[in-house]
Amino acid sequence: MEPNGDLQRRLRRLQEAQERSQELLRAAREAIGGEGDAEAPKRSRTRHVERRDGRAAMAKRLSAANGYARHLERKLKEKEDVLLRTKRNVRACAKEVARCGQQAGQTGHALVRGDLDEATVRCESLQEKLRELQEALEAQERDVDLVRVREVPLEWHGMAEDVCVMGSFDNWTKGVHLSPEYSGSQNVFRGELLLMPGRYEIKFLVDDAWQLAPHWPATVDDPLIGNNILIVE
Repeated sequence: MEPNGDLQRRLRRLQEAQERSQELLRAAREAIGGEGDAEAPKRSRTRHVERRDGRAAMAKRLSAANGYARHLERKLKEKEDVLLRTKRNVRACAKEVARCGQQAGQTGHALVRGDLDEATVRCESLQEKLRELQEALEAQERDVDLVRVREVPLEWHGMAEDVCVMGSFDNWTKGVHLSPEYSGSQNVFRGELLLMPGRYEIKFLVDDAWQLAPHWPATVDDPLIGNNILIVE
């Protein structure tokens, strides 16, 4: 039978080993966020929510960017169509001018020969062609004017920290922020849009709340569902 001193020393060593094992187990659990850390599940849920919200925000920004890109593509296509049509019309007008020059020369020859009847007929025909050519050029000028960008000034009057105008001009994607200017007893926010002629619907986002400009016509007199109407001549 072992002496009591040896037995007690062995018991102490066994207890020390158990305590070290428990300390190592607690450290391992804390390192991996296990049961040893009461806040670990909460942090894990928070990280999950943050990742989910981040993905949702990124998807929203990507969707808005794609919508704006499609809007720009449509506008670019409209301009290209007008430019191609202009090019064809200019080519046709150049040919018509050449024919008018030939007819003017023939009219001059008829006058030299003293053939007043032929000269009169050719002169009347030439005048008609010149009128048609003038009408074609005026129509072409109108077409080109349709793709010319106008500067449209905007103003919002009232106390606010941030004012942004949103609208169909960019498919309701980005909008334009207005700059504040303090004047008298209220703030005046100013900015401008670069738009081609047409009809647009816009709305003001004032401190994250939708507002309608009272001095502009609106589709519906309700800032939640209505929009202001902007006509660019």
